This record gives sequence, structure tokens and C-alpha cells, in this order.
Amino acid sequence: MQQPDAEHSVKAMAEMVARERRQLTRLFAQDTGVSPARWVEQTRLTVARSLLEDGRKPPKVVAAEAGFGSVKILRRGVSKPSWRHTR
Repeated sequence: MQQPDAEHSVKAMAEMVARERRQLTRLFAQDTGVSPARWVEQTRLTVARSLLEDGRKPPKVVAAEAGFGSVKILRRGVSKPSWRHTR
């Protein structure tokens, strides 16, 4: 995902690929094994963990760059060891 902080709602993704939301959800799940929303969340968490482990950016910046609305929301999905690398 090139822009994790961009809008990645099912509606936006469906419009991007000219499919109905239900059809996109079904096809996406068949291909990836997860829903589009879950895939976006997992991808954002991967980006956030990488940024946190790098330790160069504070959690507030990491949350914004990874597409989370706040540090509080980010913390729900990132384990404690990843936070140890932050300032």
C-alpha cells in the first residue's frame, strides 16, 4: 500500500476498480482470505510496526503516517515490544 494514510474504505476501493461493494468484498476475500477492511488494517499495522521499530519518529507521527486517527487507536493493534523502540 503506497499511501496507508489515504482513505481505503470498501466504498472507495470498489469505486476505484469499478465493482459493487459486495462483489469487491467477495472477490477480495476469495483472493486474500480476509475482508478488504481487515487487509487495510493489517497493512497499516505492518507499516506502523516498521516505523516504530525504526525508532526515528514519535508515535503521534507514526499513527498519522500509517493511517490511524490517533495514537490511542494505533496502540490497540501494536504490541508493547514495538513501542520500546520509540522515543
